[in-house]
Amino acid sequence: MCEGSDLRLSFDRVPDLYHRARTRYPSALWDRLAEVTGLGVGTTVLEPGPASGVATEELARRGASVTAVELGPNLAEAARRNLAAWPDVEVVQASFDTWVPPAWGAFDLVVAASCWHWMDPATKYERAARHLP
Repeated sequence: MCEGSDLRLSFDRVPDLYHRARTRYPSALWDRLAEVTGLGVGTTVLEPGPASGVATEELARRGASVTAVELGPNLAEAARRNLAAWPDVEVVQASFDTWVPPAWGAFDLVVAASCWHWMDPATKYERAARHLP
């Protein structure tokens, strides 16, 4: 679940319903992302706000190692269940605004599929940039 307003935990109350109802992204989108960024096997991706893991699965399917930082405890648990088949995916239940990674600059990409608008506009760009080399 993404951050930035009092509504940020709304979907956390119904994680399975949210997962079933959430829009899936077309394969062409992910193919284009891979083409533009080099996303593929061995790419390290930080995903703030993965919710139930819809986009996370697409990143993992393309060979990325994903660290997904989810604010909502119920959505984080749902994401862990939904992504259990992907060994290179770690779901961390924490606030993206305060989470400290094992090392700053440790990720090749920061990908936020549907949550960027929920993030704090005063800090989200700087925070994302700190995770990149």
